[in-house]
Amino acid sequence: MAPEVLRRNSYSKAADVYSFGIILWELTSCRMPFSDVRQDIHLVYEIIEGRRPKIVEGTPPAFAKLIQDCWNPDPNLRPTMEEVRNRIWKFSNSMIKGNRKDVFGFKAAEEKRCLSLLTISKQIYPQVIHSQRIWNESHILRLPFLVKNGTVFKNL
Repeated sequence: MAPEVLRRNSYSKAADVYSFGIILWELTSCRMPFSDVRQDIHLVYEIIEGRRPKIVEGTPPAFAKLIQDCWNPDPNLRPTMEEVRNRIWKFSNSMIKGNRKDVFGFKAAEEKRCLSLLTISKQIYPQVIHSQRIWNESHILRLPFLVKNGTVFKNL
């Protein structure tokens, strides 16, 4: 969920772009975001304050930049979905045309990703407690106020 939505701003196309950036990250990592940390209100605060998943090592720089652009803290500075589509099309078109740098960049990233899947599948995070409920607006509305670092967040 986009940070501005967690702060109870309205949903927007920019919030969808943020979410799409998360999906792109999931495709590169084959993991759920923040799967190695406790899923609680503290994580919500951290996301509001700018925490994002770490870009997977070996992700081609242009693709990593696209993901990070989708996560821009300022919704007005995120690319539009049309811009995202055009950038993805440019990556794929470059690979189809045989641009060696792009082909090998994505191929190397895919090899690293496959190797990391073997490692990740063997890792156990006993300290992590995952909430099975979805943090939707009704959950957030039940939090009348929250205080962090002296700041009161009313209804997030």
